[in-house]
Amino acid sequence: MKFSKHLILFFVLSILGILGNVFNVEMFFGVNQIFGSIFVLIAVWLFGLPIGVLCAIVVHSYTIVLWGHPYAFISFVFEACFVAFLLKKRTSNIFIADIIYWLFIGVPLVYIFYGLVMEMSQTQVINIMLKQPVNALFNALVAELLVYYLPIEKIYLGYEKHKIKFKYLILNIIMAFTFFSLFLAVNMIASHVFDKNFANIQKDLVWFSKQVSNDIDLFQDQLNQSMSIYHKLYKQRGKKVLLDKDSPFENIYSRHKNEKNYQLIAHKDLKPNQSFPFHLIPTNLKNTIQIMPSDPNRFFIFTHKNSYFYAGIQKIEFLNKVLNFNLSKDSYQNIIVHENDIDIGDNAKKRIYENRSLHLKGEKHCFQDDLYILFPENQSLPKMLKWKKAHLVIEVPCVGKGFHVAIKKSLLPMMNNIRQLYIYIFAFMLILIGIALILSSWVSSRLELSIHKISKETSNLPDKLLNHKQPVWPDSKIREIDSLVQNFKSVSKTLYYIFQESENRYNQLFANTTDALFVVDPQTFDIIDANQQAEMLTGISHKKLINTSIGGLFDDFVFKQNSLKDSLEDFRSHIISQDTKIPVQVRIHPMRSLQNDVYFFVVKNIQDSIKMQEQLQLGAKVFETTHEGILITDNKKNILMVNKAFEDITGYKAEDVVGKDPKVISSGWHDRTFYQNMWQSIYKEGSWQGEISDRRKNGEIYTQLLSIYAVKDKNDKLTNYIGIFMDITEKKEAQKRIKKLANFDSLTDLPNLTSLLTNLTNAISVGHQNDLTLGLLIIDMDNFKAINDSFGYKTGDVLLKKIVSRVKSETKDVGIMNRVGADVFALIFEKVKQTEDLAYCSKKILNTFDQPFIVDNEEVYLSASIGICLYPDDAQTAEEMLQFADIAMHRAKDLGKKRFEFYTQAQNESTRKKISIESGLRTAIQRNELFLYYQPQVDILSGKLIGCEALLRWIHPEKGFIPPDIFIPIAEDSGLIGDIEKWVLKTSAKQIKKWKDRGLDLIMSVNISNYQFGKKNFVDITKSLIEGEQAKCEWFELELTERIVMDHNEVIEKLEKLKELGFMLALDDFGTGYSSLAYLKKFNIDKLKIDKSFIQDLPEDNQSCDIVRAIISLANALKMSIIAEGAETKEQLDFLADLKCEAYQGYYYSKPVPVDEFEKFFNKI
Repeated sequence: MKFSKHLILFFVLSILGILGNVFNVEMFFGVNQIFGSIFVLIAVWLFGLPIGVLCAIVVHSYTIVLWGHPYAFISFVFEACFVAFLLKKRTSNIFIADIIYWLFIGVPLVYIFYGLVMEMSQTQVINIMLKQPVNALFNALVAELLVYYLPIEKIYLGYEKHKIKFKYLILNIIMAFTFFSLFLAVNMIASHVFDKNFANIQKDLVWFSKQVSNDIDLFQDQLNQSMSIYHKLYKQRGKKVLLDKDSPFENIYSRHKNEKNYQLIAHKDLKPNQSFPFHLIPTNLKNTIQIMPSDPNRFFIFTHKNSYFYAGIQKIEFLNKVLNFNLSKDSYQNIIVHENDIDIGDNAKKRIYENRSLHLKGEKHCFQDDLYILFPENQSLPKMLKWKKAHLVIEVPCVGKGFHVAIKKSLLPMMNNIRQLYIYIFAFMLILIGIALILSSWVSSRLELSIHKISKETSNLPDKLLNHKQPVWPDSKIREIDSLVQNFKSVSKTLYYIFQESENRYNQLFANTTDALFVVDPQTFDIIDANQQAEMLTGISHKKLINTSIGGLFDDFVFKQNSLKDSLEDFRSHIISQDTKIPVQVRIHPMRSLQNDVYFFVVKNIQDSIKMQEQLQLGAKVFETTHEGILITDNKKNILMVNKAFEDITGYKAEDVVGKDPKVISSGWHDRTFYQNMWQSIYKEGSWQGEISDRRKNGEIYTQLLSIYAVKDKNDKLTNYIGIFMDITEKKEAQKRIKKLANFDSLTDLPNLTSLLTNLTNAISVGHQNDLTLGLLIIDMDNFKAINDSFGYKTGDVLLKKIVSRVKSETKDVGIMNRVGADVFALIFEKVKQTEDLAYCSKKILNTFDQPFIVDNEEVYLSASIGICLYPDDAQTAEEMLQFADIAMHRAKDLGKKRFEFYTQAQNESTRKKISIESGLRTAIQRNELFLYYQPQVDILSGKLIGCEALLRWIHPEKGFIPPDIFIPIAEDSGLIGDIEKWVLKTSAKQIKKWKDRGLDLIMSVNISNYQFGKKNFVDITKSLIEGEQAKCEWFELELTERIVMDHNEVIEKLEKLKELGFMLALDDFGTGYSSLAYLKKFNIDKLKIDKSFIQDLPEDNQSCDIVRAIISLANALKMSIIAEGAETKEQLDFLADLKCEAYQGYYYSKPVPVDEFEKFFNKI
């Protein structure tokens, strides 16, 4: 960051320096001031020699381009080097350093470069030797003022590198005034001298032009007189006059005013062939001289006298003598110029007259129409040189139409005079600068002497006063300094009295303070002095404390020299006092005592305050972190403070309630008596606790458990009240919800089973007391699981609400409806007059289901089964009534559903039997009571054993053989069928694996229940069980009922996965269900199994024959295998063979037998 600032500042100064050189300023006429050195010297001041010189090289490189030589560049770079050296070694003033440079180095270098190397004139060299120092010193002064009086250092460097000395301040002021005055005066003088000289030259040129014009007029008058004389001779002689060779005329012509043509009257040649251009003679003839562009060697004189007009031809030399009259005087130059540029041919060499563009070249600055300054065309020339080469020109129209006499006067003499003047002016300026330098040195030394004496006496003034040394104040004749001295005298006296008083107070404080005080030597850290409290704290006498190291008193702090510069704030430590560590707070003050620097150790025993602080911190932490809202008031019940929990619970910020009465959060729900009783308890017992409703900031009412305590001081005076509360709104709402959930169904909002038992128990109690008959109806929806499976549980819940609404509309006046299961409801009838009433009500309930329910824009028909139980005829307790009504309901389902049944004792016995079977079935697998029997499947034509069907058998140790048609439905209803079928699959897989290992080519046929097939992971489970016994899926044929393939939405996907695994699929009991041919084709079944109900009446029953024939034809058409189940006679087998039935199983070949008996058939294979 610092480097970036320096780099930016360097570039800024370099750019400003270049601009200062490029855009130089004319301080006075012809003298330009360049300012690049200002910024170079600032860079030298800020960055020192290397960077300053680099800046000088960058900035002053332009002077090579400006003046065309490198000598100024070298001089200015040397200036930067020398000034940088002096600033580092000798002086801190840029202006002084620059004066020394130009005095001893700069001026000699100018003489060497410009006088000896470039060989300029002495005047030019002296001028440069004086001008450059003036320019440089002015730049140095400006740089000095900028670095001292503008915060350049602080802005770009971040600190002030230099402070200005008083003598340099005086020097800067005097020099700034001197330079300003000198530049103003010199500018005025130079301007005045220039204007005066130029006015004189202009005046002389106008006068000279008039003189030339008069000479031409005089010359013309002489010629006119001559032509008149020659006319007289012509008249007298009557012939042309022959002119002698000295005559200025070559030919003379005349005509009378009444004549049109001129005639020759005088000539030099005997045969003049000079034709006269009469067309040039003006109509209104005046005396004039006309120079002819067609003949640059001659000119024409025209005049008239009396009645004659004359015209003469003369050589141009005669006019030239007139024009060149006094030519060399005062640098005048006369020339005839034409208004337009014309072609003068080879005669131009004679320079008789010239084209304006050739002779008057340059930049023209007009003062009048005929008076102007003509500057050189070279625009890059310095102003002074440009003026030296300039001419002042005046044009006189006195040589005929189209011609002028241009009179030029060089401005070189005037500019040489001005340059000489500048030499005197610059010398005078340098002399005045030197005088000002001496004057400032004298003034500053006079003022600085007194100020130095004052500074010396005020240095360490407090120490001098403490040591009772009176300062010696200087005398001064300057009123302001004398006034300052008097003020210091007054201040020193005041300080002396203050120190005396302070010392007295210090002694009193040192002796009477409750803190231990140690005065310590900062070099050795030995104790110089200590007060009485220090003795008491350390248990060491004052005599022994003196010269003892302060570090020896602390157990965990080491004092080293200069180590306290960063440790002057408070710190904690322990004082060792008689082998006891006492916690202390230490503050170290650097002080000055009797001209000696000391450390003042203030050591405070904080043993008691630490304990109190810990208690306060604990209390504050509890106050802020507790989840209970806390409110503290004064004894007038104005709130003083609240904690964060208060803000979170009430929504009020501390600033909302502090200073106010707690009534601001009152809900208004409690009457005056409530609050009177509450405050009476607080006044009497000092506290109160209870539930109260208050209002949050957002207006919400909430319940809180509030405790209020009255706080008293040591004098038993009431000081505060503290309120501690917790928001129990959610708790109370939760209690309500729990109570409702415990007794009511969340979906239908009906009383639940718990509530039913409670209400039923209460009703039985009332009925027992009043000899009343009670009735209980259990309503179970038929096949409601199919609704959930088809439409989803959300739709099922919506349907349950509609069911409740219908049933309640029919029974609201006679019974209390309850929900006791997923799709099971109960109705309590508290006063039954006759059983027919319950039957009538049951019919009404069943009739409500005649109308369809609309579900997902589809009509759904439902039915229900109802079981009825009476008190006291059937049951004596609520539990018995619920149990017996449930038994009656299941009896209604067994009898075909969509009906109601009253409970009977026989129903109870049947139910008990089912329960017993279910209970035994739960442990049958663990007790090895289940077995697999295998019934052979035989090819009809060959009689070969091709497979078997695994059939489950249960042999109970007490009840013996239990038929499958009895325990399998119970297993399906109870959900035990899943575990049983897993056992069947594992056992059959293990068995077929053994047979396959023996090389037997058999297919194992296994029955799959609707329950097992309905599981989502049925395919994975089946595969895992079979392969877990190292068997293969292609060894199995899975027998599915028509109900299975029709009840499940995912049946096609599952069947395809089974086929992919290699299973063969058979449709069991075909013809007894409700499958359609479209589904049969879609399901990709391998085999149809004709149900035995169609086989047992063959071949006598024609209808059975037709059905079997149709099934076989259908199987052949669908390219399915066919097997007949239950073939028991030879006639049946022959009939099936005639119909080309492929296989059969039945008692004709063998009944289902255990594995060992089944293996006897292997010998027939």
